[in-house]
Amino acid sequence: KHPRQIRLTVLDPGNSAYLRAKIQALGITNYVQFVGFLPEAELHTLYRRAAVVVMPSLLGPTNLPPLESLLRGCPVVVTRNARANLGDWQGVIELAGNDVNAWARILDLDSILPKVDVNEIEHGLSAIGESNVLKLRSIFEDLRQMKSTYSN
Repeated sequence: KHPRQIRLTVLDPGNSAYLRAKIQALGITNYVQFVGFLPEAELHTLYRRAAVVVMPSLLGPTNLPPLESLLRGCPVVVTRNARANLGDWQGVIELAGNDVNAWARILDLDSILPKVDVNEIEHGLSAIGESNVLKLRSIFEDLRQMKSTYSN
């Protein structure tokens, strides 16, 4: 078996310092890569190539990373509180946020991950309605504008 390569997009300096120390203590630094903030195109490529996107957030629900992943055909694993934002689409696995053993099993190479039906998700999103899509576009445009204004 070949262990999976885990890529973390952690940005919080306090939390990433803790994670780096823990990863080093566990002796798994060869299998974990901190990629930080990624440009949109690179992030989408990462989603398409990933076996699974794992988002064990206890602070959710949040839906953008899991939704972006699903739209690129990659299954996601989320905490139970995030499922409400993702509908009943295929490709979503729910776990209890504090079930460490379940989260660890998901990363096992032998885990069977569900297939993602991108057409089903796109159809479901179109049912949201044009007004919500326009609102989201406006939000993303505002974020893009802020990022270009405040980033180096």
